Order: sequence, then C-alpha cells, then structure tokens
Amino acid sequence: MKIQVKNNNDSLNFDSKKLLEIWEEKKGQKGWACCNLECDEKATDGIYVEKTGKNEDGKKYIIPVCRSCKNMKNFQYYINIDKLLEVK
Repeated sequence: MKIQVKNNNDSLNFDSKKLLEIWEEKKGQKGWACCNLECDEKATDGIYVEKTGKNEDGKKYIIPVCRSCKNMKNFQYYINIDKLLEVK
C-alpha cells in the first residue's frame, strides 16, 4: 500500500547518515533505494517524514531517501507504507 508523506524540517537538525543507520538497524534491511516512488536514485540519507492527508497522525517517521529528495523542503510524495519507521 502506498501513502503520501512530506519531509519534516526537523531532519535538517540531525545527521542524515545516522538516521539511515537507525532505519537499517531497526528494519533489519539495507536502505538501497530512495523511498519516493517517483525516484530511481540510490538512498544516501535518512530523513524524518510525516503522513499527510487522510492518513495524517501527527507522528514522525524515518525513511531512506536520495540526496535530492532529502533536500526538497515541505515536498510531498508517495512511498510504500512498509518503509515507515515510527520514531518513539
């Protein structure tokens, strides 16, 4: 199932390489590809995102993305829901 998310500007205050490492450790898999379903680039960073629209829940999640998608401020895109790692 795909879901729409947006970049959370809090990612700018954190080490994006460390966020990718956390995602990989907790998910038990490598973040090879950017989670943006419209992007074919390799994942290089982790970022915080929030669900948008009818699925908005006020929680923060980490996902792997490429450098281009990481740097898009308030950009909304679709990802596969199983790629979300909730921040607790």
